[in-house]
Amino acid sequence: MQTLEEILAYIDQIPEKMCAHPQPEFLYKLSSRTTGRGGIVEIGTCAGKSTMAMAFAQKQKSGVKVNTIDIAEHPSIEKHLRESGVSGYVNRLVARSSIVAKSWKEPVELLWIDGDHRYNGVLADIRGWSRHVIPGGFMAFHDYPGLIGTAEVWRAIYKT
Repeated sequence: MQTLEEILAYIDQIPEKMCAHPQPEFLYKLSSRTTGRGGIVEIGTCAGKSTMAMAFAQKQKSGVKVNTIDIAEHPSIEKHLRESGVSGYVNRLVARSSIVAKSWKEPVELLWIDGDHRYNGVLADIRGWSRHVIPGGFMAFHDYPGLIGTAEVWRAIYKT
């Protein structure tokens, strides 16, 4: 079994700049806290660093798959997931998160919103997905609490 430090070092060596320290550690630990009463949904995949962090935690506890949704197919993600050994703990969906939310039937224990960072995009994800999050589940947001350049995320969270 890999240590957290080994997992974070592996994720960090992936050349894409998205999902930098301390985000992978935060997501790994949050994913580790899930109980299996609901699934994990990630909105916004990019190169898959955040996906891997959550999937590594699930793999180590023989947990649930990470359902990751993105509007685009990123060329390197399959390679990253396969080489990291966590592809069996990931279910990838290439679609708009708002469309997927409308037909989603499963309970969600961990929702990670890191897709459209514009006000209306974040608001749509909150409204579409929050109803699926179980009591005691987690909703976490990238680019919160509204630092420079991220005020749209903050505004959307406090609008709901």
